[in-house]
Amino acid sequence: MRIHDVLETIYQRMPTPRDVGADGLLIGDETQRVTGVLSAVTVTNGVIDEAILRRANLILTHDPLFYGEEVDLVDRGGERAHVHPVASRKLERLQDAEITVFRFRDAWRAHEPDGILAGTLKHLGYARYWERRRGPLIELPPLLVRELIDQLKERLDLPAVRLCGERDARCSRIGFLLGEMAGDEQLAFLASGAIDVLVVGETVEWQVCEYVRDRNAYAHPDAPPIHLIVVGHLASVTLGMRYLVEWLTPKISGVPVSYAPIGLPYSYVL
Repeated sequence: MRIHDVLETIYQRMPTPRDVGADGLLIGDETQRVTGVLSAVTVTNGVIDEAILRRANLILTHDPLFYGEEVDLVDRGGERAHVHPVASRKLERLQDAEITVFRFRDAWRAHEPDGILAGTLKHLGYARYWERRRGPLIELPPLLVRELIDQLKERLDLPAVRLCGERDARCSRIGFLLGEMAGDEQLAFLASGAIDVLVVGETVEWQVCEYVRDRNAYAHPDAPPIHLIVVGHLASVTLGMRYLVEWLTPKISGVPVSYAPIGLPYSYVL
């Protein structure tokens, strides 16, 4: 089986064709015989090490390979001379190891069900509370916001999250907008009245956090408060990319598929 056969197998099951939106080949040769597939949120130096160790010559990544779309396009006809020296070193490592990198985000999100959301809810233990027709909304047995935070921290292996709201308030209707979602979309979900808590990867502080604070300050006394929990971009999509391993493995029998954890890019200083 060759790398393009793996990609063909994937996209036969996707609602969108390949090379649409952000998805597409970032570097490498699809005609190579595939020796292994590695799923990753982003391609760090450690992920490259892991690919070499596992003899995986295809990396499926959620995030871009470099630090801007113009750098991602370097291998599709861009000027190599303009690549930042740091990006150039990463490019050389991948080329020396003959690793192909394919960005797989938009189709995985458009899959039915959304691969990132489905994988996240499954591995958080929330899948049984999810009805697909309700989109990114689950209804848990009533609990305190701080209890929900404890669950998220434990199951996402996080030392901390950010909360805008009240930790001792009760909640049950939880919305998930994972990865990079526009502030307007987060704001609309919070203002809809459908949820008590919105869990996001990233947010727009001046817009979304200030709406939550004003909404809780000015709301009718009988109206329950709303809450925003920010877990961070990487944490919000890591379980969905881990789930890709479970989804893909039975479809390409004989090819090892694994997930490369990367950890957080920063530490918490309290």
